[in-house]
Amino acid sequence: MAEKTEEVDNLRTEFDWLLKEEVHRVFDELKTILKECCNRFPVMIYSGNNDEILQPEKFILASSNGTQNYKCMVTILGDSICEADLSLRVNKPTPAIQKSQLTPGETWRLQQVQDAGNHLMNALTLVSNIEKSYTFKTGQEVVLLLNDVTSCLNRGRACLTLPRKKSLEELVHNRNMKIWSPPVPNDIVLSFYIQAQKLVLGVYQLQLNSAQKLDIGAKHTIECSVPWLNDAIVLYTIALQRCQQLLDKVNLFMELFESRTALYKQTTDKLDSDHIRSPTLISFET
Repeated sequence: MAEKTEEVDNLRTEFDWLLKEEVHRVFDELKTILKECCNRFPVMIYSGNNDEILQPEKFILASSNGTQNYKCMVTILGDSICEADLSLRVNKPTPAIQKSQLTPGETWRLQQVQDAGNHLMNALTLVSNIEKSYTFKTGQEVVLLLNDVTSCLNRGRACLTLPRKKSLEELVHNRNMKIWSPPVPNDIVLSFYIQAQKLVLGVYQLQLNSAQKLDIGAKHTIECSVPWLNDAIVLYTIALQRCQQLLDKVNLFMELFESRTALYKQTTDKLDSDHIRSPTLISFET
């Protein structure tokens, strides 16, 4: 009985240390990782990151299989493409290369960058709002906070790794189709998007289907690697791993403490029950 009581007390002591010391250590580490991730973004996410003047970066997008039908050179400033020189091989009326550029002063904004940055900032705010002097009262309190942080990080990473699929209507009516000079052919629509560590340009060829409705006849992609994207995704992943490790540890302690406490209570109840059922022998002396 004494051994079980001591085991429960030891678990309580270790769990209290985890809530008071280990949780704060991990959150400090998370804060450092998330700030480093913010610094990889070419836009200001929180006051203090990227105070330096942004410099434009040039990239060449080409087909991964080596074909030369489509090619584009872009200049990216922050979260926007501010310059683009596009070469398209068109077949109507005769095969030819058509060139087009973004109209000066116009930009193609990469909304995924801003969305990913917003989710990252939300995660950083959650871990930064925890005072070092604060002591978590329960493991469930830590679990709820970690779930919120993890949710922000998963959404942020998904913005970069899992681009939302656009409908045909969105592609056709995208205002960015009007900022090319000269205009691209009417049967072609374009879409810049981020997928993992790459900037991708989707070239969609339109056609009328059997119902005489506009449809996508073919899709071609050209792409290039963007170094900061890979760095950001890696840091997102490391932060998620740290959250999961702490979450697993807290859940394990909660399960152990609950099971040992329940076992201790069952043992105590059984002893009390046995004591009640045992007859008391009274001797009478004559």
